[in-house]
Amino acid sequence: MGYKGFRANLDAWREGNATQGDVEAALREELTADPRLIPATRSLIETYRQAGHIPGPFAKHLMGIESGRAVPPTAAENTLHVVPSVRTATSTGAGEAPADRPALQPAPFCGYVPRVSTAAPKVPPADVVDLPSRSTAAGAVQPAAPSAVPVAPGPRPVDAQAFGDGMPPKQRPVKLLLVGAAALVLVLIVAVLLTTSLLDRRRAESIESILVSPDPKVTDDGVAQLSRADENTRDAVLGMEGMKAKVRAVFERQARSAFDPQQNRYDYSRARAILERAAWLLPDDEPLRLNKQSLEKTRRLELNLLDKAFEMALAAHDLQDSGPSSLLAVRQIIAALEPSDPLLQDSRVPLAFRDAAAAALAKSDLDRADRLVHDGLSIAPGNPALVDVADRVRRERERRAVVARSRPPTVF
Repeated sequence: MGYKGFRANLDAWREGNATQGDVEAALREELTADPRLIPATRSLIETYRQAGHIPGPFAKHLMGIESGRAVPPTAAENTLHVVPSVRTATSTGAGEAPADRPALQPAPFCGYVPRVSTAAPKVPPADVVDLPSRSTAAGAVQPAAPSAVPVAPGPRPVDAQAFGDGMPPKQRPVKLLLVGAAALVLVLIVAVLLTTSLLDRRRAESIESILVSPDPKVTDDGVAQLSRADENTRDAVLGMEGMKAKVRAVFERQARSAFDPQQNRYDYSRARAILERAAWLLPDDEPLRLNKQSLEKTRRLELNLLDKAFEMALAAHDLQDSGPSSLLAVRQIIAALEPSDPLLQDSRVPLAFRDAAAAALAKSDLDRADRLVHDGLSIAPGNPALVDVADRVRRERERRAVVARSRPPTVF
């Protein structure tokens, strides 16, 4: 028994630091030392049982030990003391008790005293009453009637809370409620954590099953779900074998669908944004870093080729009619790859459109002249040379309209 006192051993047993034998031994030792602690002990056991701190069978067992220790107290505690000043109804004198009729005072043993008849006994009850147990003494021992036997003040039984830890009785239920509430909160927290962990695992397995699909649209959706998932789910998915490679492959395929000069795809900014999202999911991923470097290298090589194509289109006045090799198409690709490229501000471009529009006007091709002026002004808004050609084209259209109205109608 490593703890002193019944209460200490009971609490230690609840925490797994003592055995039932320790609790029983402490109870027997305590009640043997002071049987007056029986009411306090019984109250303590009942309080712990109702609070669920000890199971019912063990509480019943402890109650049995407590009942068995209720007797016998010391002979001095069971001796009925004579109080000469007490008078009874059978007193022979007017103010004093007869010599053979002593008054009785019970020993301070849990409020139990020998039953004493109010009639005058033939033999004075001066012998010690033996109380072998609370159950066997029930018929022979009853509380003394106040009118029959005055009870001298005895020691007050120790309260259960004072016996345990000295707390006031009214605070004990509050403490038990607080302890129960704390335990309930702890159980709820553990339940929430376990539930959250299970849900994270299920979400991770669901995303993993999508990412292994051979359908690109399905895997694109899987990557989108992974990007929206919480950190725990992302870590769980990327921690599965082969998942990082599959996620990386999806992002690289998406980037190529935006920028691949061999397939005439030049949306470099979109491709770079896709790889940035990939880097957020896969930080410090070496293959992904190399892929970004390759993307940038391809962009620079393509810009060098476009510089040459720009000069060739400008020299040949191939402005808008030759498809991908025209000056307009080349400028559009350059703008997608490098919005700040100096060629996009080249002053020769609006002049080339002016000359081409003037040549079309000279050939009376007003529609072509209009298109060239429109495209030139979209590149250099408000350019005076282009505005001048645009006015000439407008006046020529008005002149032709007047001529057409002045002609006599054709007679068939």
